[in-house]
Amino acid sequence: MTVYSERLSLPLGRPLYFGGDYNPEQWSRDVWQQDVEMMVEAGVNLVTLGVFSWSRLQSAPGKFDFGWMDEIFELLSSNGIMVDLATATASPPPWLVHAHPEILPRDFSGRTLSFGSRQSYCPNSRPYRDAAAELVHALAQRYGSHSALEMWHINNEYGCHVTSCYCDVCEVAFREWLVKRYVDIAGLNFAWGTTFWSQIYTDWNQVTPPRIAPTFSNPTQQLDYARFSSDSLLDCLLEERAILREVTPQIPVTTNFMGFFKGVDQFKWAEALDFCAVDNYPDPASPTSSLISGAVGDLTRSVGQGRPWILMEQAPSAVNWREINAPKAPGQNRALSMSSIARGANGVMYFQWRAAKAGAEKFHSAMVPHSGRNSRVWRETVRLGNDLKALGSLGSSQTLVDVAILFDWDNWWAIELDSHPSTKLSYPLGILDLYRSFARAGRVVDFVHPGSDLSRYKVVVAANLYLVKEDASCAFVEYVQNGGVGVVTYFSGIVDENDHVYLGGYPGLWRELLGIEIEEFSPLAIGESVSLKGEFLQLHGGSGQQWSDSINLVGAEVLVSFGSGRLEGMPAITKNAFGSGKAYYVSTSLDPDTWGLVLTDALSGHEEIAIRPSSEDVEIVNRGNLVFIINHGLKTNLSLEGDWIDVLTKCEVSGELSLEQYDVYVLYRLIRE
Repeated sequence: MTVYSERLSLPLGRPLYFGGDYNPEQWSRDVWQQDVEMMVEAGVNLVTLGVFSWSRLQSAPGKFDFGWMDEIFELLSSNGIMVDLATATASPPPWLVHAHPEILPRDFSGRTLSFGSRQSYCPNSRPYRDAAAELVHALAQRYGSHSALEMWHINNEYGCHVTSCYCDVCEVAFREWLVKRYVDIAGLNFAWGTTFWSQIYTDWNQVTPPRIAPTFSNPTQQLDYARFSSDSLLDCLLEERAILREVTPQIPVTTNFMGFFKGVDQFKWAEALDFCAVDNYPDPASPTSSLISGAVGDLTRSVGQGRPWILMEQAPSAVNWREINAPKAPGQNRALSMSSIARGANGVMYFQWRAAKAGAEKFHSAMVPHSGRNSRVWRETVRLGNDLKALGSLGSSQTLVDVAILFDWDNWWAIELDSHPSTKLSYPLGILDLYRSFARAGRVVDFVHPGSDLSRYKVVVAANLYLVKEDASCAFVEYVQNGGVGVVTYFSGIVDENDHVYLGGYPGLWRELLGIEIEEFSPLAIGESVSLKGEFLQLHGGSGQQWSDSINLVGAEVLVSFGSGRLEGMPAITKNAFGSGKAYYVSTSLDPDTWGLVLTDALSGHEEIAIRPSSEDVEIVNRGNLVFIINHGLKTNLSLEGDWIDVLTKCEVSGELSLEQYDVYVLYRLIRE
């Protein structure tokens, strides 16, 4: 990972942040005073200003109107509310697009995306970047020394609607990016394997983006364009950050990630930020909403190397952009919010403060809904604000984690390319299946970049890690050799960073580690499942879906075999002693109970966690000396050992704890003399 500069830190002595996107330009001045009074009532101490305010702040080159924002700054400041000031560059104004229509992005089929929505810019457009720089510099000069400015919020949700642009400007920029990566055309030809399909290039000017083609585009060309697109957006952030560093070197900067979003490499991006922030919108109607929300929190903490982060956006209830927009159930928003705090967040924010009267997001829920104070959403908003006050400052206290999943955006881009044994593999869904099994066992997960130091983890899983660089492969092997427990799942260890297959048999550099050789992939049809058999399953009867492998043993023992299908009787799950550690191979997508058995075996010999969940809907997370207990499911009971105090209610708790749906406890253990 590239280190871009010495980081500032998120102010750690502050109470937990609480607030949301504030868009006063959508409202008259009489509403502003009411807004601030309600913010004080709800315990709001931070608002995000200016995310989509470019056209209100600037009407022409060099022509700015800061008067209204000056008023808002003073109104907020006089009421003790801090500002997360956005650079407003996420949505260019009409005057800029009219003057420079060439800034509009183009999709891979050559269509120009018209103005009238948001993110209407090519990230490599010089007119866009120059205009953005002018605006950012003016904002920094105007508000950089204001006492209410707490942090900078660069752009917004980079890549959300335009992850890649395929215009002529990007074509030139792509060539420049490739020259830096490969130096000469021979290096490019080797990396892209251009002897296949008569693609050998003799001049850089012959190289184009992977636009729509008669059939499959070159896989490495596609992979490199995903890398280039992420870097292009990152360059936009770095240009804005350079201005902010020059004018306001004392103010920390961030941008808002989007959880499991494919478009940007968050590990690389996080190095450029003082702290990470994320927008988290799980579908409240989905039975996996709490699971996905927890995974997003763990990912955000992980890419930030364990530093406190901020939940920058979520919905108090329904969103507006799904086909059917279900509201959150009473208490659900509080439960999901406290889950983020448990997993390392030092703030809970929303989109947005007040529900809009007009525009595409007018039916997106807000802290102040259209019905105002007379609403469930408002009452729950006030309650959550009081909860966060009760928690005070959690400072730099960290979420306690001892298991990890290797996660890599290079692999995500590569594994979901076309022309594979199966194009039905979803990298994040495969990760989520594994994550669910860890959660059922009461384990919080770190997502770790391959090649990182793994020594502090009890178990590390390489899940569908199709692309793995040689140094990362060696780091994983060394971890197991030195006593770690490694778990590898199907279609892992197959190719290098150029998407070239490791020859000699699958899984490449991990054959000796796993004690197996895979002769042939055997992906399963949609809806097809195979039964599993073996004493290891303890008679519960396991099943697998999506994938299977034809495995030859080279030292490993068989834990589970296929009980049906074309590979009936052949190994499905294996275990291999390697050095001082052990390594498992899982060749199919397991049912939750079978995954539980594998993880239980992998964790055998390690101490038990203090409090075990009574059901898979009960979330138990340790942050510092606090234990967060959150029930996302139906009523259940939980057994506690010892005496505790609930920080939220200041009541003592012991023995049998009755948990209603969406109940939240934050427990601190009492030590009796």
